[in-house]
Amino acid sequence: SGELATMLPFFLNPNRGRHLAYERVWLETDDEERFAADWVFPPGGFDPGQPVVILLTGLAPSQHWTSAGGFVADTAWHLTSRSKATVLVLVARGTMDTEVKKHLFH
Repeated sequence: SGELATMLPFFLNPNRGRHLAYERVWLETDDEERFAADWVFPPGGFDPGQPVVILLTGLAPSQHWTSAGGFVADTAWHLTSRSKATVLVLVARGTMDTEVKKHLFH
């Protein structure tokens, strides 16, 4: 079934991305908030001949994506270790151990 095909990889390979090294940079927005962007490089480092893939976390848990596991961590692991791509994980404001300065809803 479709559900089993989605869940099975996570049962067989739990949190393959938990040991990924990442470099966090902070980006400031027009409303003076900041959000995190985590760069994950392949084992050989950045290769300009390979793509840079942007992963959007969406509504994410409070812990960091390497701790939470799931789709983001597994995708970052697969893209860097298997496809040799560089990954940029854009962390939604107020999630994954980031803080929001102002409680504004846009």
